[in-house]
Amino acid sequence: MQQLETWRPRAASRRIWPAVWFAAFVFIVAAAFRDDGPAVPAVQTPGPADPQARAILTAFYHATGGDNYWKTSTGWLSDRPLDQWHGVQINDAGKVIGLRLSNNQLTGPIPAELGQLITLEVLWLSHNQLIGPIPAELGQLQNLKDLSLGGNVLTGPIPTELGQLQNLKDLSLWGNRLTAIPAELGQLQNLENLSLGGNA
Repeated sequence: MQQLETWRPRAASRRIWPAVWFAAFVFIVAAAFRDDGPAVPAVQTPGPADPQARAILTAFYHATGGDNYWKTSTGWLSDRPLDQWHGVQINDAGKVIGLRLSNNQLTGPIPAELGQLITLEVLWLSHNQLIGPIPAELGQLQNLKDLSLGGNVLTGPIPTELGQLQNLKDLSLWGNRLTAIPAELGQLQNLENLSLGGNA
């Protein structure tokens, strides 16, 4: 009787299977230790920054006719970041450094609270209908570089306290009804431009 030949895997097959198992092992280990990068945190809406500045600007808004007269008041009194309030500029720390509201139909007196925005560098309120005296409290704005109040109906003497603004470079008070120029303005050693014409 003819004996059946016992089948044995070829040598090539014996070499392939260990390689396949090794590749599968490497894939599993690599998947287990795969790093897809740091987890991305959920986007969170930041809360209102600098509540003191918001309170001061809110008082300014109401004092100068924001509800009824302002030409543009986009963002004001909202929960938006302050740099989304029309005319407001902030720095990287979220502090107010600029208030540019020239030719925006502001009315009424300049509120004294504005002197508490001590990080303010630029204050442009020209070409409006602001009345009354210039608040002495503006002399507290030690970082102020540019003060523009021209073209309003401001009255009384220029406050001596403005002579304390040692960083001031531009001072524009033209076209008002101001009555006296204090000698203290001569202390403004960094002043480059001074405009006082057209006052009563």
